[in-house]
Amino acid sequence: MNPLVAKLFEGEPPKTLKEVADRYGALFTDIQRQQHARRDALLKAAGHWEPVEPKLDDPSAEALRLALYGPDSPAARLLQPFP
Repeated sequence: MNPLVAKLFEGEPPKTLKEVADRYGALFTDIQRQQHARRDALLKAAGHWEPVEPKLDDPSAEALRLALYGPDSPAARLLQPFP
């Protein structure tokens, strides 16, 4: 299990499914924020727009970023044409 996901459930267990969803939502929002910050820093360093891979330094965060936004993520699959 991803350590960041495991950390969501340390301490007081969630009482409702909404609490579970809220915890995941906060984590995924943070991963998205980190990805955007990394992308913006890479683009600023490049000095012009170019495709960049905003890999995160934390391996656990990077694993989640790839699950959410990587080329094999469900979201990326939806953007691919059907064969």
